[in-house]
Amino acid sequence: MPRVLRDVEALKQEASYLKEQMILVKEDIRKFEQDTAQSMQVLVAMDQVKTRMQLASESLQEADKWSTLSADIEETFKTQDVIVISEKLTSMQSSLAMLVDTPDYSEKCVHLEALKNRLEAMASPQIGRA
Repeated sequence: MPRVLRDVEALKQEASYLKEQMILVKEDIRKFEQDTAQSMQVLVAMDQVKTRMQLASESLQEADKWSTLSADIEETFKTQDVIVISEKLTSMQSSLAMLVDTPDYSEKCVHLEALKNRLEAMASPQIGRA
């Protein structure tokens, strides 16, 4: 019988040791999950900043494109090349779509509409002759 008691005692000790180890593993898993959650929050915040920066960059590029096209359009009108003028006006229209939230958006819309009317007035006699 003493051997059985020793075996039972050894099993109790092993069970106790395994229980302690399981508690430690469970604590490690909890800490890992907590760290992962915090890391994910940081990554989400960084992704939001990146997205806002990309949008700001695109808006600045479109504003620059608008400014360049707007400055060049007068020279283009002097050529009276209806196709080139219409391409530039189409590009201006695309840039304008990205600039909806700018303070001078309505002024740009009015300016673009005036340029379109000017193109229409220029093209009307050519269309009539064709």
